[in-house]
Amino acid sequence: MLSRRESGLLSRIHNEPPSEPPIPTRDDLAAMESTLEGLRSQLGDTHPDTTSYMLNLASSYYASGQYSKAQAHQAKVVERLQNQLGEIHLETLNAMITLSNIYSTRANYVQAANFQQLALEGLRMILGDQHAHVYLAQLQLSKTFYRQARYDEARQGQTIALDGLKDTLGPMHPDTFSAMEDISLTYCALGIYSEAEALQTTVLDVLRVTMGESHLTTHKAELSLASTCYRCGRYTEAFLLQERASEALRRKLGKSHPDTLVAIRDLSLTNSTIGHYSKAKEVLEKVRNRLKDKMGAAHPDTRIAELYLASIYYNQCQYHDAEPLQVSALEGLKADLGERHTTTLMAMRDLALTQCAKEKYSEAIALQETVLYSLGRVLGDGHPDTFLTKSELASTYRAKREFQEALFLYEQALEGLRRTLGDTHPETLITMLNIVAIHSATGRHSEAQNLHKDVLVHLRKQEEGMRHAGLLAAICQLASVYEMSREKRRGLRKLQRGIGSKDPPDYNLAAVLESIGSEEPDSDIDMAEGDDTSLDTDMEDAHP
Repeated sequence: MLSRRESGLLSRIHNEPPSEPPIPTRDDLAAMESTLEGLRSQLGDTHPDTTSYMLNLASSYYASGQYSKAQAHQAKVVERLQNQLGEIHLETLNAMITLSNIYSTRANYVQAANFQQLALEGLRMILGDQHAHVYLAQLQLSKTFYRQARYDEARQGQTIALDGLKDTLGPMHPDTFSAMEDISLTYCALGIYSEAEALQTTVLDVLRVTMGESHLTTHKAELSLASTCYRCGRYTEAFLLQERASEALRRKLGKSHPDTLVAIRDLSLTNSTIGHYSKAKEVLEKVRNRLKDKMGAAHPDTRIAELYLASIYYNQCQYHDAEPLQVSALEGLKADLGERHTTTLMAMRDLALTQCAKEKYSEAIALQETVLYSLGRVLGDGHPDTFLTKSELASTYRAKREFQEALFLYEQALEGLRRTLGDTHPETLITMLNIVAIHSATGRHSEAQNLHKDVLVHLRKQEEGMRHAGLLAAICQLASVYEMSREKRRGLRKLQRGIGSKDPPDYNLAAVLESIGSEEPDSDIDMAEGDDTSLDTDMEDAHP
C-alpha cells in the first residue's frame, strides 16, 4: 500500500501541463542557497523540509546548467532519504533516478547506469512491471545506454518504454513523445534514417500544436530532426532548424548554457560542411572554450567541439593545427568512452584523414582498418558510416598510387552508400567522383565519362542551392585529370580558394562539374602528383 506522500509523487506524472518554468537566475540561486541555510539552522540538516528544499535547489541548478552543484546537492538528498526512508522507498528511488540523470549528463555513464538499474528494480518491486513510473525509469536507463553507444540495448529498452507509456499515459502524453524522440535518435545512430525522421516529424508537429512553437521542448525536437536531416545530406533543412532552435535556446537558457553551446556547435558543423569555414571556426573556438568551463575539458561534448574545429583546420590544409587537436581528443575519448565507442571511432577517422594528407599512409591505413572492423561490430557492416570509412580507406590507397585496391574499395563503398544514403547524397557523389578520377587516370575513359554523366544527373536532382565543400573539392580535384583552358583553371582555383572566406562565393555544383566535363581527359597527367597546372585543392581527399 502506497503512502499519501508516495501517491502524490506518482500523480504528478499523469497530467503534466505544457508549462515551461523559468530558468533560475544567479540571484534566484543565491536566494535559494540562503533559504536553505536558514532551514538548516532552524530545522536541522535531516528535517524533511530541509531535504525537500535541497531537492528543489538541486533541480534549479540542473535547469541552469550548473551540473556539478546539482550533483553535490542531489547526492546529499539521496543519502538522507536512504537513511530516513530506506533504499526501497518511492521518494528515495525518485531521487536516485534524478541523481543518475545528472551523472549521465556529466558523462559518468557507468555510475549512472548502476544507479538507474538499482532504481528500476526497486520501482518494479513497489509498483510492478507495468507502471508508468517504471517505464519512465526504463527510458532514462536506455538514454544512458544510448550515450554509451550501446544502441541495441537502448532500442530494446526504449521500445518497451514507448509501448508501455502509450498504454498507461496515452499516445498524446508529453512523456510518450519524449520516448518517441529518444528512440528516433537511436534509429538515427543506427542509420535507420527514414524511421527516425518519421518519428521526429510526428513529434515536432504535435509539440508545435500542444506545447507551442516557442516552447523549449519544441526547439529541442527541432534539433533532433535537424540531426537526421544532416545525416541525410539535406543541409539547408538542417541549418534552418538548427539556426532557429539555437537562437531560441540562447534566449531562454542563456548563451553559456550547455544545451545552447551544443546546439551552436552542431550548427557550426553544418556551416563548415557547406564551406563557411571562417564563420564556423570563429564560433567553434568560443564554444569549445565555454564547454571546457561548463562541462570540463574531458567531457565528450567538449571533445566533439575539438574534433569539429580540427576538421576545419584539416579542410583548410592546416594539418599542423588539426593533428594535435585530433590526437588529444582521441586519447581522451579512448580513456573515457572506450576504443569502440562511435565518438572515439569518429576521432580515429578524422585523425586518419590528416595522417593521409601528411603522407603517413601506414598510420592512416592502420587506423582506418581498425575503425572499419570496430564499426562492423558496433553498428554493423551495412551502416552508412562503415561504407564511408571504406571510401576513406580507398582514398588512402589512392594517395599511395595503389589504384587497383582503391578502386575495389571505392566500388564496395559506392554500392553500400547508394543503398543506405541514396544516389543524390553528397557522400555518394564524392565516392562516384573519386572512381571517375581513378578511371580517368588509368585510361578507362569510357567508364569515367559514363559515371561522370551519372554524377551530373544526380547533382541536378539535389535540393536547390545545395552547398557542400567536400563535394566541390572532389569536383575541383577531378579537374586535374582533364585538359582545360587556363581561364577555366583560374576560375576553378578562384572558386575553391573563396570557399572558407568570410564572404564565400555563390556557385552551382552541377554547373561546375558540367564545365569540367566539357573537356577531354588528359591521359598524360599523373593522377597522384598532378602537374604544374593542376588546381590547388583544399583537401587531399574529398571527405569533409
